Amino acid sequence: MSLTSQLEKEIALAGTSATNLAIQQQGDTLICALAAIDSLGVSIHRLELQSTKLTGRSPERLREVADNLARRVSYLLEAIAPIEIDDQACTIQMRSTPPYRKENATSYYEVLVTAGGISLRRFSKSRGTARQPEPFDLTRQVLYRLVDDFVAAAESA
Repeated sequence: MSLTSQLEKEIALAGTSATNLAIQQQGDTLICALAAIDSLGVSIHRLELQSTKLTGRSPERLREVADNLARRVSYLLEAIAPIEIDDQACTIQMRSTPPYRKENATSYYEVLVTAGGISLRRFSKSRGTARQPEPFDLTRQVLYRLVDDFVAAAESA
């Protein structure tokens, strides 16, 4: 059974309140920190795929994984693209391009591709304040597609 199929079952059993799901399968662990669940979608604090397929990969290989994700994940509120590569930490930081701006606030997705996993969070920042994590909403179908794309990107490493 795929991670997506297992996630579908876990969400169906979870009810409507906030919950943290962790699903393991063949060297991969999917972590989904949910703020809320309803009949059509979910509100997510963090989505993360920890994968042994990414362990020990070079920064160049992780950049290819990030580029693959940028091509595949075209269905979020904003497109995502690599913005910073940390060769020492083997981390590729991706963000919304462009971020969403409304009045004095900016919101954006942040994806980290590391030698161990892929994670997605959303942040908001107002002028003069530090950025704050914020939950983001996805339909269930978009969540499952995103998980499949994370898995495919990790497998491409």
